[in-house]
Amino acid sequence: MGISFVDILIQAVFLLLLILMVGYVDPLDQIKFEFAEAGKDLCNKLDKDSPVACVEYIKGKDVNVVKAGPKPIDPSEDFCSKRQLSPEDCKNTLDKMASDINLWPCIPPSSTTQLTKSTFWIISAPGEIEFKRFSEEYIKYLKDNGFSEKLSKVEAINASGKKIYTPNDVISTFDFIREDQCFHDYSISRTGKFSDKDLARDTAAIRSLRGG
Repeated sequence: MGISFVDILIQAVFLLLLILMVGYVDPLDQIKFEFAEAGKDLCNKLDKDSPVACVEYIKGKDVNVVKAGPKPIDPSEDFCSKRQLSPEDCKNTLDKMASDINLWPCIPPSSTTQLTKSTFWIISAPGEIEFKRFSEEYIKYLKDNGFSEKLSKVEAINASGKKIYTPNDVISTFDFIREDQCFHDYSISRTGKFSDKDLARDTAAIRSLRGG
């Protein structure tokens, strides 16, 4: 057909060059493109001063840019704003709420996980509450604070030898334990197969002495 081997070779070389020119992307251009996609701001934050260093770092690390979140809401501000309270009314309301909640034990805790008990009780049956004892810490507390009247009542109860009390007796006899500015913790043991509902009045009577 009049086409020599040299002509075919020339056409093949031309076609190969055409393919290379169309499909080839310079590596540096590709990196520049990825750098643009990653964002110059991101790379500046990572202290990477070149496109190559930035892209290599991003590919090698799981980079997350954490945006600053909204300012945390102050619970007191949220409480007052929902009620449309003025700054003065807000302060007065919060101060009153704080003064009404007395969460401090009268006797310092014996550890970070254990409150110091003032009294010990055993509930053997509904209406049968056995008083075991006052704790040594409670008696020391009364002496250290000069509560002579309370101390006299403690001594009178110990001298009486009475052990079993009804819920009403517990309230009338031991009510002096209560304090307004702090609370006294207690220990209750139970014997017999009685439910919480069965012993509700008994536990409530002892709990009423807690104070605070």
